[in-house]
Formats: sequence, structure tokens, C-alpha cells
Amino acid sequence: SCFMAAARAYVKSYGEDHAETVGALEKAAATMGVLAEAYASEGRYEEALEAYGHALSVRRRAPGEEHADTGDTQYNIANVYKEQGRYKEAAFSYTAAARVYAKAYGDQHAETVDALEEAAECTKLG
Repeated sequence: SCFMAAARAYVKSYGEDHAETVGALEKAAATMGVLAEAYASEGRYEEALEAYGHALSVRRRAPGEEHADTGDTQYNIANVYKEQGRYKEAAFSYTAAARVYAKAYGDQHAETVDALEEAAECTKLG
């Protein structure tokens, strides 16, 4: 996407930690997330997973591994796996999202609990 090209240019010019670079990376991840949602809603699951994968790799860099946005992306990946009936992969991804949510919000937060419940459901189904 054009945001990814901009992010690469910012990394080259300013370095990975510069505010402009971080902003460009966050926009790129958000754009990839929206694209992935559109693919998933059309049943284009492999394309959705690819776009979410790009978004996740960017989100791990900015805003970071323990940020709720990273957990949201992992959760969305799990939703796609679940929709496909790929329950083991879904359970793994929901659990990963729960770990992020626990760090971002705490163990008892609704997002954390929901992700753990989804993981348990997928474990039973798989």
C-alpha cells in the first residue's frame, strides 16, 4: 500500500523510532486491517489472512507487542481461522490475543476473558 511505501521511506530517512515513522507504520497497519476485514466479509479468507499478517507484523513494531491494537489484529486473525473451521489455529490465535490483552488491560478485563473463552470453544471444536 502507499502507507507501507511511506513507512519504508520514513524508516530509511529517520529510523524506526522516529514519530513520523511510527505514525506511518500505524496508518499502514490500520489500512491493511480494513482491507483484511473487507476480504473476510467477502469470504476471501486467504487474502484476509495475508493482509492481517502484514498488519500484525507492522503492529508488533508500532505500536508494539503488548499494545491492544496488536491483540485486536491477532483476534481478527483467529476469527478468520474460526470461520474457516481451522479451530486449532483459531485457538492458538485467540490465546495469543488474550496474552496481549492481559498485558494491556489485565487478566480480568472483558477483552482478555472473551479471547480466552473463544480459545476454549475452538479447542473443544477442534
